[in-house]
Amino acid sequence: MNIYPNPANESIKLDFEAKEANVKLFNVSGDVVFSKDNVSQKVDIKVSDFEQGLYFLIIENKKFFATDQLIIE
Repeated sequence: MNIYPNPANESIKLDFEAKEANVKLFNVSGDVVFSKDNVSQKVDIKVSDFEQGLYFLIIENKKFFATDQLIIE
């Protein structure tokens, strides 16, 4: 999985191997701030409205699971 840019301030792009997956972005409190199901291998997420800080990204389907950290400036 690739996340770029990281750190980000406007938007992020995700590239991952699974053909379809669910994407969730959590803040440090564990709240889901973004969620989208059945996305393709490339995703753009606007993050300019999110508060600055550390976030956790999960991409998963029945055969694939990946997690990473994201910093929003």
